[in-house]
Amino acid sequence: QGALDRYAMARAVLSRSPLDRSQAWAVRRFRGLLDERVGAIHRSLGDPEAALEPFRASLAQRVQLASEDPNHLDALRDVAIGHQLLCQVEAELGRPDRGIPDCEAALERFRELRELDLDNRAAAVDLAIMQGAAAQVQAQAGDRAATRSLVGEAIRTREAILAGDPGNTVNPRVLAELRTWLAALAAEG
Repeated sequence: QGALDRYAMARAVLSRSPLDRSQAWAVRRFRGLLDERVGAIHRSLGDPEAALEPFRASLAQRVQLASEDPNHLDALRDVAIGHQLLCQVEAELGRPDRGIPDCEAALERFRELRELDLDNRAAAVDLAIMQGAAAQVQAQAGDRAATRSLVGEAIRTREAILAGDPGNTVNPRVLAELRTWLAALAAEG
């Protein structure tokens, strides 16, 4: 609860400051990040329902910023993350069908970011994480075909990451988990 109080205080200070009326891109991005942090705190405190409003506010701010500068990679990534958070929270609340559109939007943005810079390993990792998260949401929604497809995509993305970074210790473990999951899905039919 202390962290929420500190973010509320930061929001109050910002609202009394001339910065709050600023239309500067960086200030508006900060507002979106601030809302994201508040949502993340609610989520970490076990209250995903309370996280929805700040996550939605954050995403709205991020979509606006990205529309103003559609070539700004950080803005595009911020939009993808905003959709990812809403996707995951809806699934946590037992409403995967409501989260799927955000999953799909996040996947689309992460794929775009990956295509814009094929040498950027962080973009590949972001995509692989989202593919796995979207697969979990699709599984929760009962769509086995979409789940299998996304798990397969995540495996291919992780294999490409590992090929470029053979010393990576996370990818082999995650790859093993994904392959086990894909085998279980295949066994189920």
